[in-house]
Amino acid sequence: MRAAPNYKKKVISLFVRAITQEENELRKWSRNTKLCNFVGVLLIFAAILESIEPHWPIWGITLIGIVGGFSLGLGILFSTSVLQWPIIRPFLKEDQILNANDEAHP
Repeated sequence: MRAAPNYKKKVISLFVRAITQEENELRKWSRNTKLCNFVGVLLIFAAILESIEPHWPIWGITLIGIVGGFSLGLGILFSTSVLQWPIIRPFLKEDQILNANDEAHP
């Protein structure tokens, strides 16, 4: 299976930005982690409190719980990415990525 050209350009650009602006990217992903975790916990807590003495229909409570769980899942994804970056970084060949970026964006 071949990657679509636009997708390949996007992934190369993401790697270039991650390599050239490493601290900013890690800070951004850490901020996203905290935001997603906060929103997820807040929504799940609201769904649990609302289910104790319901004022909303059950589908609304369920929807809030689902969105909260999805947000927590994104927070886990982002935190895993931040934790894996120091392990993955030494295996990336900077010059090859930068050359691929030059070829993808003439």
